[in-house]
Amino acid sequence: TEDEFMVLNVNEKGEISLSSSKAAYEIKASGDAIVAVDRDGNEYTVSYPEKEQIKLTCEGRETVTLTMMTPFAVDEAGKIYGDRVKVKDMNTIYFWVPGQSHPDFRDLPSNFYDLTVINPDTKKDTKSGQSGFYLITTPNTNQKPWVGENGISPNFGLIAGGYTIKISGEGFDPQAKVYINGAEAKVNSVNTGGTQMEITVPAYVKKQGDMTTQKARVPVVILNPGGASWSSKLENEYFTYYAPFSTPVISNIQPAAEGTTLGGDMIRIDVSDIRTGKDELGNPVLPKVYFGSKEVQLEQENIFNGYIKLKTPPNAAGTADVIFVNQGENSYGMSNKLKFTYRMSPTSIISVLPPVGDKAGNESVELIGTGFGATQIELVESLASGEAAGAYVDPKPTMPLVRFGDVSNRNRTGTGEIENSKAYVGLEGGLSAEYDEAQSTVKVSIKTIDAEYTGTVDGYSGQTIFVPAELLTTAQGAKYFGKELIRLEVSNDRLIVERGYAPYARLVSPEFIELTTPSYFSAVKIPVKVSLSVMNPDGGIAKSQFEYRNPDSKPQIENITKDSRNPESVPYDFSGTVKQIRLLKVSIAGGNTMAIIGSDFREGASVQIGDLPAIDSSKFRESDSSMIVFDMPAVPQSYIGKLCKLKVINADGGIASSENSQPGIYIQFIGGDSVPRVDAIAPAIGSSSGGDWVTITGDDFRDGLIVMFGGVQAAEVARVDYKTIKVKTPAHIPGKADVKVENSDGEIAVLRGGFTFVSGPAIDSVVKASDMKTSMDSLSAYGGESIAIKGKGFMQGARVVFIPELEESQTPALYIGSKGYVVKAGADAKAVEWKDENTLIVTTPEGVTGKKGMIVINPDGGATLVYSITYGLPSVDAPSDVSAELIYDRYISIKWSAVEGAKGYDIYAIEGGREYLVYSTSNTSYIYQDVKAETSYRFKIKAQGAVSASKYSRESNRVTTGKNAGYVDADSGLGEKTAMSISGAQASVTVGEDDAGDTLRIDLTSGRLSGATSAVISMSSQIVRDSGAADITVIGRDFTLRFNPNAFDASGLDSSGGSGVRLEIAKAAVPSGSQDAAVSTEYTLKAYAYSRNGQKQLDYMAESAMLELSFDPTKLGMRRYSKAELSYYDESQRVWKSAEGGTAYQNSASARISRLGSYRVTGSR
Repeated sequence: TEDEFMVLNVNEKGEISLSSSKAAYEIKASGDAIVAVDRDGNEYTVSYPEKEQIKLTCEGRETVTLTMMTPFAVDEAGKIYGDRVKVKDMNTIYFWVPGQSHPDFRDLPSNFYDLTVINPDTKKDTKSGQSGFYLITTPNTNQKPWVGENGISPNFGLIAGGYTIKISGEGFDPQAKVYINGAEAKVNSVNTGGTQMEITVPAYVKKQGDMTTQKARVPVVILNPGGASWSSKLENEYFTYYAPFSTPVISNIQPAAEGTTLGGDMIRIDVSDIRTGKDELGNPVLPKVYFGSKEVQLEQENIFNGYIKLKTPPNAAGTADVIFVNQGENSYGMSNKLKFTYRMSPTSIISVLPPVGDKAGNESVELIGTGFGATQIELVESLASGEAAGAYVDPKPTMPLVRFGDVSNRNRTGTGEIENSKAYVGLEGGLSAEYDEAQSTVKVSIKTIDAEYTGTVDGYSGQTIFVPAELLTTAQGAKYFGKELIRLEVSNDRLIVERGYAPYARLVSPEFIELTTPSYFSAVKIPVKVSLSVMNPDGGIAKSQFEYRNPDSKPQIENITKDSRNPESVPYDFSGTVKQIRLLKVSIAGGNTMAIIGSDFREGASVQIGDLPAIDSSKFRESDSSMIVFDMPAVPQSYIGKLCKLKVINADGGIASSENSQPGIYIQFIGGDSVPRVDAIAPAIGSSSGGDWVTITGDDFRDGLIVMFGGVQAAEVARVDYKTIKVKTPAHIPGKADVKVENSDGEIAVLRGGFTFVSGPAIDSVVKASDMKTSMDSLSAYGGESIAIKGKGFMQGARVVFIPELEESQTPALYIGSKGYVVKAGADAKAVEWKDENTLIVTTPEGVTGKKGMIVINPDGGATLVYSITYGLPSVDAPSDVSAELIYDRYISIKWSAVEGAKGYDIYAIEGGREYLVYSTSNTSYIYQDVKAETSYRFKIKAQGAVSASKYSRESNRVTTGKNAGYVDADSGLGEKTAMSISGAQASVTVGEDDAGDTLRIDLTSGRLSGATSAVISMSSQIVRDSGAADITVIGRDFTLRFNPNAFDASGLDSSGGSGVRLEIAKAAVPSGSQDAAVSTEYTLKAYAYSRNGQKQLDYMAESAMLELSFDPTKLGMRRYSKAELSYYDESQRVWKSAEGGTAYQNSASARISRLGSYRVTGSR
């Protein structure tokens, strides 16, 4: 048999074949062996007995012996050293042209050369002359074409050709030629910059029968006019021709064969012969649709019998061929073409929210409109620095282009022209750019009054790029403080520079853009209105205006509540980024009472929620610098589920956005299925102290509902049925309140002003107005007495009725709790003076002996319970300010205050457990001479009136005689024993040196010091220095002070008798600073170090003391404060400050203190 050459080939399916012009075999595995099957189905065993030799043997058939050969050059040792030719199949050869470095090509001129193919058996064929190969030996490599990864799109098509594909890369000359499988393709367009071309694919140059399978992978060659070229080398750089397995036909596009250049239009394409399948791994293989060169991968759920649905891809304005392509080895097929018209997107800006902002920029703004699109941009990530090159953000970001102002040289002729490869542009605000075409660099600078900020972009070839201004630095490395993107591009041999692009913008939808404003640094006086433009990638532009201001205010939002409820902390997915936020779910029906808590809110402010109409200050329920309260209006159903930011916009342009809170706060609108309704509440009036059970009637009340009275949630709620609720009212400030019922789905029913809270005053005690401390349990039947009614909740204009007779009524004049009454009988006070909410000064009317009762009725109808006090014969008051003083250890001087109407006084001594009358006198002092040695005495006084005697006075201070009664005591100090006395409302305590080691409790609420509201504690220098001195505790009506005598610095005191420290605690005579947040009485602590030479005031204690003050939790709730803390008044700064390390309880606050001065409990939100 004559020798012949055979080709061993592997196709795209991995199938191996051995063939020649006379025979062909399929090589495959059979168990552990390899066999060859000829065209007649005869099976040959494949063996390789010798190196580079293969034998095919089959019983009854001639053995085929194969010797391995190579078409490449081989050296003497048999080693292959040439590899410039690839035999594709029996009819195709690929070869690579050697470069100038090859010795055989080095000196060849550019010309046509013969091209000869020589087989190993020396058979050959030649193409000569202009039918041969044209070799360019000196190509222009300055513009060498290059195709990027996956730069051929699509990289496959039908063998018939005639369709367009896109090639992306760089260095494409407008006159470039493209060859696919050796056949020239038509170049339809090459973009400016030479980075993209569109071509029409030629038909496959061979017959379909020449293809080894239903597809052929072929090379692509791009040749620039100067001879520089690119050709396929990697797998994804080849183009694949397919022979069709299917014949899909597009018959119609609905609703119309047109759409916007932004894409996103949902259309239906009627197409026949739709094929779907799965690959070897079981993954779905689905058809694709092309709009020109733009590919759309279909989703399974959008493929139907006879039609498909899809969203159009973005494209340039004009017409594009729509082609449907079945995918898969046995399904491939390309449809006919239908034209689709892309028209420029109509775009407009409807709202700019807010339309004003700080000239410093970096504020959140939202644009509402139509037809917005996003553009893929080249964004500089870093500038060149030393030897380090700059870089671009990769992958290229896609964002809306939003520009503020029109600072640009684009329409300024004669600027930015490139001359001698260089160009310069200078713009307002100190911005300049210098372009060096030869060096491929552009230098950007911003010059301010204080410094110049610069940066260089290297590798720049004139394409459109965006440079963040914050990348610019001074020579010392300081970063530029402004925020904006600067646009650079070369167009028509001019450098174009534009500033004012938003540094951040996100296309939420074609109707919604969120962005941060760029800084505005211009010589134009602020405030100034500038143009605002959204520039779509297809050239469509939407315009509006934005006003830059220089606000004085800097408002901040700390919290937002809905009906006094805080937002819920939840994770939220922002386009793939999960953040922890605070979320308030609000009904679209409106009616929720919203409270914005923060700082620096100004008069005339407005509230903006998402793109809803702004809520101006005329609609606020209340507002001050730290809080804005308003009722949420109803919103359209289309807002259900939307996440909205809330902004407070001051009149001067200062803006606070809820997204900037930590964490950010957002409002989400919800719409439930229930439709609750409140018809009535009974009773519709009750005490502001709360605690009254009322019944709400209406419809569609659901399980899990809550009830609110004027924003205060009721703690006890019982749903009786779908139309009845029983509720216990919460504490609330007096006045009318809205009643709200909120079902668990968020739906609300409101009864405006449905419940009236009346004040709930209370009487605690009645004392003499003359001294404000002497308790009274009876009144003179003659009337005319001046008394003080002590209690809480008294209002200006209050009425006081004595010996009242009340009757329940349906048309009441007063309310005790929720019950209404009228006054049938009683005597009004002759005069009522309102001192404060805790005190009324009243002149009593005449009364009947034995009759009793008194009631306080506030102007809003809220009344106290009837207080039991009885009219009787005139009596005299008990004497006050009883004091005793030891004189020379020999006598005791007793003094007291005169009592009006008293005829005389009885003096009683208390000696041990014995009490006896000492003397009766008409004077207000007495010298008691019957003194025993080392004996303690106390005294009390009764006043004798014309009809009856008074009660006993309070006991005097204790006086103890010395060892030698009748002789002068040599000790001139403060005394060995502790002495206590009360004068008016002030308690005086002298700590005895003998008692210094015993814990001392000074109680101003009971015992001998009962009724005192202030205290003076004196301690000798010896006690202050005594390391064994025990703690002293002072207990008042609403305070407790615990300290140790060692807390005072005794270094400045001499050790002689008559020196020591005096500590005073008393209510502040005049409140300090602002009283807006005070929820307790203010107390002042003072201390003096004294000696024979005088005294000096102390500002601090050497050791800390514990101070606890009580406060009214109702007042805390009414003012909507969430916490209370002990505070001190800083005299130097004239502000209240929190005491460090404080603790708050239900109705008191405490802290360890070391400074002396004024203290109170302060509420805060």
